[in-house]
Amino acid sequence: DRLALAAISRNEKVSGRTVGEGLVLVAQPSGRVLLPSGDYQHPRGGTLNVQASDLHGLERVLLVENLSVMLAAHRYQLPAELQDVPMLFRGDRQWSPKAVSAARVGITDLISFPDYDPQGLMNSLTAGASAVVVPAPATIARILEARLNKPADFDRQSSAVAWLERRGCSIAADLLCRRLAISQESMADQVLELITLPS
Repeated sequence: DRLALAAISRNEKVSGRTVGEGLVLVAQPSGRVLLPSGDYQHPRGGTLNVQASDLHGLERVLLVENLSVMLAAHRYQLPAELQDVPMLFRGDRQWSPKAVSAARVGITDLISFPDYDPQGLMNSLTAGASAVVVPAPATIARILEARLNKPADFDRQSSAVAWLERRGCSIAADLLCRRLAISQESMADQVLELITLPS
């Protein structure tokens, strides 16, 4: 890293590596994140930046699709079974998905929390998740009543729809039948549940 290079070179930037390339974002609705490297607290509306290796030794994490959820973790009513499970942001252009892969080394129980749409469900299944966090039936009903479902997003995910149909995945049947595309953001302050995925 740059500190090590600065001890032996005038140009600590010579490696070409970015400073934050090994960092991942973690959070918890309570603000208390329990990691093998220690117990941490983050403010409401905040997250923790930690090295990927700080998660090594964990058995279970909740992989979160959207950054906005991480920054509003306190607004998500996660199922009781996930009370102390650290939320890990899956990464994007700013937060390295490679670091997320490194953080997941040794984690045997990956729980997925995606958008509730064909792509999110397909991503959960292909990532090897054992379970997925989804809106409870009453939450889906409320979102549909408020006209917050996104059928246009559903239509844009035709390849994921076809993949789920080929797989014959029973947990996708209702989502496909009703053409559901519910964003994680729409699930804030709503009841969520944990569904086991087929292996």
